[in-house]
Amino acid sequence: MCRRCFREYANDIGLKKLDHNKCNAFYFLLMLPFASSLNNSTAFFNSTLNSSVTIRNNILTFQSNTFQRAFSFKTCYNGQLIYQRGQSGDEFSVILINGSINIRWKSGNSEIAMTTNAQLNNNAWYIMDLRNRLGVITMEILRGRQRECLIYLANSTYQSSLLGINLSGSEGLVIGRDFTGCVQEGPGVTFINNANVGDVEVEWSFDTCPLDGITCNSGT
Repeated sequence: MCRRCFREYANDIGLKKLDHNKCNAFYFLLMLPFASSLNNSTAFFNSTLNSSVTIRNNILTFQSNTFQRAFSFKTCYNGQLIYQRGQSGDEFSVILINGSINIRWKSGNSEIAMTTNAQLNNNAWYIMDLRNRLGVITMEILRGRQRECLIYLANSTYQSSLLGINLSGSEGLVIGRDFTGCVQEGPGVTFINNANVGDVEVEWSFDTCPLDGITCNSGT
């Protein structure tokens, strides 16, 4: 709703004496739920608009026994699902390339890259569940209740640099950069009523995705 249309609407409902500043404030409050994640759990990202979400004060602490970050996503395309860089220069990212999950991190002088041979760019909803399971860092990909893959990332004797990664001082957890598709909140990745969520050119909805019903082209 444009401001001019809103002023006409205000007149129609009897708010003829509403001054300019109050009208703008009322307009802002009216439009807030449509322009933010306030009441919405699903974000649509468009790579051509450089869409992204940053969740401030959300640090990936793989060392914690209770660590978990999980969310659902659907896409036909490539792009970055999550990214975080700490003040130390350490960083962690999960990227979709040709439907496969690419996991990369830098921890001190150690740099690790892993790739799964999956096909996750078919516009189906998938769950990505990243967590610490009794000292073992895993990433599980599910389609509904069916497990597509379980990836062992690290433990105390295997690729242990992930357990020592220092992402403190980060601007936050970045989601959806260079990505076209939808992400729905999950454990540790909360959108609804989260004052720490900042977004750029993101289309919000409660549970729908603009890609619903679309058939992916091969090679996207």
